[in-house]
Amino acid sequence: ERIVAESKWYKYTELDYVHHILVARLFPSDRIAEWSKLQHRSLDNLATPEELTKLFDQSGLLNTEIKELIEDYRYYIKFRQQRRPDIWNNRASWSHFQKKET
Repeated sequence: ERIVAESKWYKYTELDYVHHILVARLFPSDRIAEWSKLQHRSLDNLATPEELTKLFDQSGLLNTEIKELIEDYRYYIKFRQQRRPDIWNNRASWSHFQKKET
């Protein structure tokens, strides 16, 4: 029990949040370097909700959907549980590659 409590298993869930949020939208070419830096940081230095918000905002991509995903990530960091389990379980669909053009 103590070993599980002291492990960093939760960091892999946080990594999933960062990855899936960052691929939720196609970033403009002038923001790819910043995107890449956040996407490829180490497990012990993951992008924060504030950093994600800033990047999406500066890229003109911060909308209600992204704000809610970032809030889900923030909630997970604080409580170590999913704020919206149904959305989390469907995270593969967050990718901009999955979005249909209208």
